Amino acid sequence: MGNRLRHAYDRIGLEVIWNTAGYDLPALSDDTRRAVATLRNTQPD
Repeated sequence: MGNRLRHAYDRIGLEVIWNTAGYDLPALSDDTRRAVATLRNTQPD
């Protein structure tokens, strides 16, 4: 997606961007938060 946004931004439909921001990014954020929490819990003291 990033490559398309950087190089073909004039050919990407607004609906694609809207759906990505509305549906994909929240899920990515949740996954990232879980991964960080897991890493913090597995770090040696």
